[in-house]
Amino acid sequence: MAKKKKYKRLGRGSTLIQAFYLYDAEDHLLMVNGSFTEEYRRFYYQDIQAALIKNQVGKMVFLILLLLALLGGTAISLSAGGDFVPFALVLGLPALIILAWGLPIMLTGGFCKFYLQSEVQNMEIPPVKSVKKARKIISLIRERTAEQERQMPPPSPAAGRVLPPVLPRG
Repeated sequence: MAKKKKYKRLGRGSTLIQAFYLYDAEDHLLMVNGSFTEEYRRFYYQDIQAALIKNQVGKMVFLILLLLALLGGTAISLSAGGDFVPFALVLGLPALIILAWGLPIMLTGGFCKFYLQSEVQNMEIPPVKSVKKARKIISLIRERTAEQERQMPPPSPAAGRVLPPVLPRG
């Protein structure tokens, strides 16, 4: 009977029609892309050649400008008083939501796109959107690859020798 692998969820993300999950197993990362059907991608630790973090400064600047506009509109509406107080609530509520969601990400390094590169593919990992989480996954990859290298048997002395090519006679 096959031994069941234990998975630990590392992250999740979603768009309007897709959900992404990233799981950790002993020897690989598993990314699940679920929309109407599920697609599974395995990234074995020994196959990962690089993990790339691409900062998204534009996304953070947009979020800050949007937040400032909402807070500014709220302040103007509250200072005008009277009939403008409901308008302040309409602007203030999205500002609080953006602040509660975006501030922790901004304070821990900002937004990013995360890529894993192997010999055959370079793929974006959508569940990882913050620099802090990307760094955590990179350290996990380093730990797991070092662990796997320690478990490998030492190379035999014959493995390092190269035999000369055989030349045709004639």
